[in-house]
Amino acid sequence: MRFIFKLLFYTITLLLMIIFFLPKENIYYFGEKELKKYNIIISDEKVEDKGLEFNIKDSKLYFEQIKSVDIESLSILTTIGYNQLVIKNIIVDESLQNLVPSRLDSANIIYSILDPLVITIDGVGSFGKLKGVVYLIDRKIVLELLPSKLMKSKYKQHLSMMKKQSSGVYRYENSF
Repeated sequence: MRFIFKLLFYTITLLLMIIFFLPKENIYYFGEKELKKYNIIISDEKVEDKGLEFNIKDSKLYFEQIKSVDIESLSILTTIGYNQLVIKNIIVDESLQNLVPSRLDSANIIYSILDPLVITIDGVGSFGKLKGVVYLIDRKIVLELLPSKLMKSKYKQHLSMMKKQSSGVYRYENSF
C-alpha cells in the first residue's frame, strides 16, 4: 500500500513538473506561426508564463491583413485534470461592427478530466449571455444564447439561424 502511494505521489509530481516547466512561450509562437498559414496574425501581445498559467495581454488579431479584434487578456490554466481558458474584453474593430456584436466582456472555456467528453463554454458580451457545450464523442456543439436588446434589434439575421425556445433563449446545434 505504501509503495502504491509513493508511486502515485511521484507520478503526479512528475506530471506537474512537466506542465510547470513546459516551454509554453515556444508552443505559443509555434501556434502563431501555424495561424499565419491561414492569414491570421496576432501582434503587439505581451506573453507571460507563470508556471501552470500562461497569459497573453493586449493583443491585436488581424485576418487577411485587416484588423479584426483587440483582446485585452487571454489566460490559460493547465493542470493534470483541469484546463481553463479565460478571455476578457474582446473588442471588434469598427469596420466589422455591422457584421458582429462589438464586444465580448468575458468568455470561459473549461475542460475537466471529471467529464472528459465535454467542453463547457460561458460568455457575456454586448450580444447577451451565452452558455454552450461541445460533445467530443458526438462531435456536436450546442449553444444557448439569452440575447441582449442590441442583439435582438441589430443582429436579427444571426438569431434567425437559431431556434427560439419558450423561455426566450435561442438555441444553436451543429455537428462538426
